[in-house]
Parts: sequence; C-alpha cells; structure tokens
Amino acid sequence: MTPKEKAEDLLMKFSNPFAKSCAIILVNEMLGNAAMIWGGRNTETGLTARDEFRKYWNEVKQELEKQCTE
Repeated sequence: MTPKEKAEDLLMKFSNPFAKSCAIILVNEMLGNAAMIWGGRNTETGLTARDEFRKYWNEVKQELEKQCTE
C-alpha cells in the first residue's frame, strides 16, 4: 500500500470530525515506537528495515498533512 493509499485508508477508519488529527497522532505514535518495534537492532538488516519503516510512516504523515490543508 502506498503512503497516499495508507493515509486515505486511515482517514476512512476514523469517522468523526477529528479524523485527520487522530490519524496524525497515530502516525506519530508509530514513529515514536520505531526503535521498540524493531528491537533496537544494530545489524545492517535491522537498520535498513527500521529506516524503511520510518520512511514509510513519515510519507503517510506528509500525505495526511496535505489532506488537512485541502
């Protein structure tokens, strides 16, 4: 799922007037827990996976923020 598709999916799951704010809070939680989710691995593979995880969720956040200004 692309970051844009994920942002749209999250917005569809929140059906109240604060949907966009809630979705952004969720993404911030995902980003804040990235190290815990990936176990703080120091291996090259772990860092790559963690970097990809963070990149994906940062892109989702950007898409959500774009939609907040529309």
